[in-house]
Amino acid sequence: MYTCIAMYGNKSKDVDMILEIESRDEVLKRPSVELHDAWQENHLVDDGREHYDVIEGESVNLTCTYELSTMSGHKSLDWIIPDHIKNETGNHRVYRVTETNSLVTRTQKIVKADPKVDSGEYKCIVKSRQKESQPYTIVLNVIGKDCAHVKLRIDHPNITQIQSSISWTVFFRAYPEPQFTWFKEGQELLDTTKIDGNRRYKLDHIREEGKMHLTINQPGIDDIGQYSLIGKILKNGTTVASDNIQMYFTSPEVPRDVLLTIYEPSFMYKFQKRVPLTCEANGFPKPRVSLEFRQCFSKDNCTDFSPVDTDESGSFNELSEGISVDAGNLVTEKVVWKGRAQVSGYYRCIAENELQNETSKILDFIVTDADDVTSKVSLETIINDEKQLALNIVVLEGDNLTFRCLGNKVLTNNNLKWKLNGQPLNEHLVKDWMFNVTEADSQLSYISEISIQNLTKKNENFTITCIEESEKQNVTQWIQIKPMAAPKWKKGVSSPLSNMNLKEMGNLTMECPANGAPTPEVIWY
Repeated sequence: MYTCIAMYGNKSKDVDMILEIESRDEVLKRPSVELHDAWQENHLVDDGREHYDVIEGESVNLTCTYELSTMSGHKSLDWIIPDHIKNETGNHRVYRVTETNSLVTRTQKIVKADPKVDSGEYKCIVKSRQKESQPYTIVLNVIGKDCAHVKLRIDHPNITQIQSSISWTVFFRAYPEPQFTWFKEGQELLDTTKIDGNRRYKLDHIREEGKMHLTINQPGIDDIGQYSLIGKILKNGTTVASDNIQMYFTSPEVPRDVLLTIYEPSFMYKFQKRVPLTCEANGFPKPRVSLEFRQCFSKDNCTDFSPVDTDESGSFNELSEGISVDAGNLVTEKVVWKGRAQVSGYYRCIAENELQNETSKILDFIVTDADDVTSKVSLETIINDEKQLALNIVVLEGDNLTFRCLGNKVLTNNNLKWKLNGQPLNEHLVKDWMFNVTEADSQLSYISEISIQNLTKKNENFTITCIEESEKQNVTQWIQIKPMAAPKWKKGVSSPLSNMNLKEMGNLTMECPANGAPTPEVIWY
């Protein structure tokens, strides 16, 4: 500070002057601006300026702040408002407040925001005597109380790496308060109007910031896929504005959970039974699945696995071309083949994508021409050319009786033996019982048969057992022989009929009951 003194006689006059020397190298920093009264910051416009939505009739305070350094000279803050604002009503007011020796603030206040007047660009700058700073620019958009809008934007929709949690950032602009619903491929995950929901999924949104975070905690392969977010404005239960965006979780995953199944699984499958096969596998990119078959002719006599070619006529088990059940799924492939049980062997499923391939567990596919699909060895009883299903069978003297033992070729050796009443069947027993023992085989089974013509043993019960010695498998049939008996009337009289007197046109009922073995045939004449 300099002081100039003028003296005349005993009188004097002094003037103080402040001399500020401004550095030519000084760069004025841009001030900062805070706006706490906005409805929402608008991130959907990306032009380097800050955009805010404010509500019609609400007050707005634009506070500009500049930090003074100890070496600085005099500085001032100025607001530059849109040219069309005349402020004839005093709706705009400016306040200058020095909070400390190092901070200067200047507030531009809008008493009641008017959508017709107050929307526009507001700038705050720092000035010295010779310089001014770059402006801090804010664009205000005053929205009417009756308007309704919602708009969404996502800059990075695809997450490709799996972590302990994954999160998408979504910017939104909406008025009034919107409702958000989050879906995965059509299935609802979260709704902001509902309290309950899966805790693995979170939707955090701050309306004033115009920003939200969609989070999945502990994501897994089942979370891979396409997601959608719908925002809408409801008035009186009616949607008046809406918007939606898509996002994706596409973390690469090798094929896994490869599962080959058969409808109605069984130990063995009856020849010509319909047998749908299903292979299912997960992975990303979505794996391709194919089927391989190992044909077996007998035990320890099988081919190597080879791809199933459903285009060839006469393919194994008449398999149809595989049909994808859920082609729209991004992670899970599920293919179904339909066929008939004809050839024994083993199936396996191969799932592969660009990362690697994976093989399912081997599926046993044993085909049998026996009636019993639960045992390696089965015993069938045929009486007078009729197959019997019971284990305990009653036959009549004079019946023709056949026992057929079948051992599955893939599961047993060709070593079927017989026992009669627990004793190995020898030549003496064969001759005594007049058995005829024959050996044969089919495409699927080793077969041994015992046949008896005109069974003559009377009032004897016996058991017949078929054994596959190498596998220690056996099955036993119990047989009771009933002697033949001449027909007798049940009432024990010479004739069940008696003379009857009837009125003309009256009803007549006659019975002729008889017992015998085999059951006698009653003839009327």
